[in-house]
Amino acid sequence: MMIELKQRLRAIEQRLAKEALGSFRANTSRVLRFLEEHKLFRQSLALFSDEARGFWRWYDFNVPLRGGVWWEPAPHLSPLAEALHEYERFGVILTNRTHSRLFMVYLGEIEEAQEAFAAAEVKHIKTPARDQLRSQPTNQRHAERHALWHLKNVSDKMDRLAAQYAFDRLVLAGPPEVTSELRRLLPKRLRSRVIGLLNLPVTAGQPQVLEATMSIEREIETAGKREMITDLVTAAAKQNHAALGLADTLQALQEGRVWHLIYAEGFAAAGRSCPNCASLFADQHESCDYCGAALQPVEDLIEPMAERVLSAGGMVERVRSSVDQQLQAAGGIGAFLRF
Repeated sequence: MMIELKQRLRAIEQRLAKEALGSFRANTSRVLRFLEEHKLFRQSLALFSDEARGFWRWYDFNVPLRGGVWWEPAPHLSPLAEALHEYERFGVILTNRTHSRLFMVYLGEIEEAQEAFAAAEVKHIKTPARDQLRSQPTNQRHAERHALWHLKNVSDKMDRLAAQYAFDRLVLAGPPEVTSELRRLLPKRLRSRVIGLLNLPVTAGQPQVLEATMSIEREIETAGKREMITDLVTAAAKQNHAALGLADTLQALQEGRVWHLIYAEGFAAAGRSCPNCASLFADQHESCDYCGAALQPVEDLIEPMAERVLSAGGMVERVRSSVDQQLQAAGGIGAFLRF
């Protein structure tokens, strides 16, 4: 990682004006020093440095982000924006008949949203053996009523939390007979968000709950991305508000028509940009087709393309290698269009 980072930093430095070199080198030194001193990070790391203004922030994430190095007047946030769009917020109810725990899962992180609440326990009173035999059915009925009350209470609690946390999906975890009953009790607006049932003990640790939930998320994402790519390829073939391949996608972007840019993981394409009108080109034009200005080289067109789509209120989505074969075969990039 360090070798590739230093190569990218050198490439940026070679393009800078002489007066910008001092500031760039100061920030570069700080970033490299930080990485030498801190070795343990999760899947992704975002660093923001502005030595002149005393600004320094770093964040690590438990999900993969699109990588890159940028030297710009403002923080480069498009990889973070893509992740916010890509990952959904999951609510998880882990329950049995007497005890519940409520979680939120987002961006590979888990948070226990609220302490569990338990239904009142059925108290057993010492009685003669004959009376105990007669009381067993009564105790069983009491336990069943308390269990039903508990699950209704869980349902009501989750209904309120749904408004508070605005989760996209809901997972029910616990013994199968309990999760099935809870699903039946949920309000329709919550029942429609249930996308999986997990057989877990109510005492399960957060790592176990997180991994089980992420497994469901990966399955949903894989199915959804495959369907999305099929729709994109079909729509582009019918010329129905879709573009495929770099040339057609760039043309649609130039016309302001792209609202959902989709590209395969690992896709990269060098090109050129116009410093005057910001037009982008995939080939080695010397001058802009639209204003005639001399063009500048761009190492990876995905960056300016994503920035333009996001600034226009659109979406940018990366498709992981496990499901991007159909998109790769169609050029590795495409878009759904506004008109």
